[in-house]
Order: sequence, then structure tokens, then C-alpha cells
Amino acid sequence: MKKWTIEEDCKLLTLTRQHFSSLLKHKRLNATMPFSQLLYTAFNSPDRDAAALLYRLEQAKILAFASRPGGDPTKQLFRCLINNDLALYDYSLTFPTLRKALHPDTVAAALNHFTISNPHEPLSNTINEIAKALHLAPMQVEKILLESGQITINSDLLPVD
Repeated sequence: MKKWTIEEDCKLLTLTRQHFSSLLKHKRLNATMPFSQLLYTAFNSPDRDAAALLYRLEQAKILAFASRPGGDPTKQLFRCLINNDLALYDYSLTFPTLRKALHPDTVAAALNHFTISNPHEPLSNTINEIAKALHLAPMQVEKILLESGQITINSDLLPVD
């Protein structure tokens, strides 16, 4: 089994954020259901099937097992643990690769870049520029800025399906 990368986790979290309202409509979910297939198609990786994506969301505490684990992974039932999409921005409750603390020098560099960035530029552009300059994933920069109090998540600004 291939180890999950930070890029894969970022992609899966982004897709989960984008399709969160659809996820909430399901009391129970398995790999064969349309939502899981939509996630799988959008994830677009030959290394991960729909079941692997659901199991990874369980590891991130976004989903929980809704039946005893075991047997056919495509039939394993899951339920959503969170009912508010703001929780998808809490990096203490996410994928192991994103929970990892970054080196203090990296955090300082990201904060410095943010401090000298153009405040009139869209935040997403600023985050992407910092990520590119420091060779980080944009979500890692978002995490630094959130955890340092430089930015906050405003529920009015969250994307809607």
C-alpha cells in the first residue's frame, strides 16, 4: 500500500470542503454510492480507489465507521462525524500529514512573507505565492496563517456547492 502524500491529503481535503453539503445529505456512506464515486472521479488517481478515500477521511476524523470494520472495503459503511464545514479548517483534526508541525524557520518565513505581502491582493493569491516561494502546499501556508491568528475563517466566505 502506497503511503499518502501531503499533496494527496490536500487534494482530498479540498474536495471534501467543496462537496461538504453533499456529504452531509448521507446518513451512511460506502464506496459504491454516487457521492463516493464523485469524490473518486474528482480525485483522479490510479493509486487510490473510492474505498481508500473513505478510509483516509476516517483517519482524518471526518468520517467514522458506521458498521464493524472488516470484509469487503467497498461495502464498509461510514458516517460523517462533523456537521459544520468550519471543522474542515481545524488543522488539529485533519490528516496526519497536515497535523505535523512545520519547522519553526518555515513558519517564521511564511509569516514574514505574509507580513510583507500586498494586503489588496486576494488572500488565495497571497497564500499560493507564499507556498510557491517556500515549496509548501497552499494548505500548509493556510494552516500557518490560521494557527498564528493572521487569518480567520469567516463562515460567510466559505464556498458553497
